[in-house]
Amino acid sequence: MKNKKGFSLIELLGVVILIGVLGTVAVTGTSKYLEQSRKKSFLMISQSIYESTQNCQTQGKCTKSSYTTQELISLGYLPDIKNPRSSKADCTGSVTINESGSTEYKKYTYIVTLTCPGMYQGKPKTYTWPDQKTK
Repeated sequence: MKNKKGFSLIELLGVVILIGVLGTVAVTGTSKYLEQSRKKSFLMISQSIYESTQNCQTQGKCTKSSYTTQELISLGYLPDIKNPRSSKADCTGSVTINESGSTEYKKYTYIVTLTCPGMYQGKPKTYTWPDQKTK
């Protein structure tokens, strides 16, 4: 009797198909997770711009009603804004300060417009602080 060692073609094909299915599920789940992380990072960048502007106002160095992110960076209130999707291009944006006058806590409303190449089809996204809900 012959001693058979090894796997048949059908067994190898089954293993390859199983690895392909598992790989597809893993890549899909990871891609979805990465996209959610990028969107949260984008929101956190917006919040950072809002808080930087608030700090600048508190210290009396920001008296205008509008600032670009470059101005806040040059004043030392904001670090360079890194793109959550690509390391080749940084994000740019601006903040507009509106006086609301309702209470002391919400004396100002900050409208942050942020653009990062590769995020939201390259279109600017706008957030309003302090009313923005962090999700």
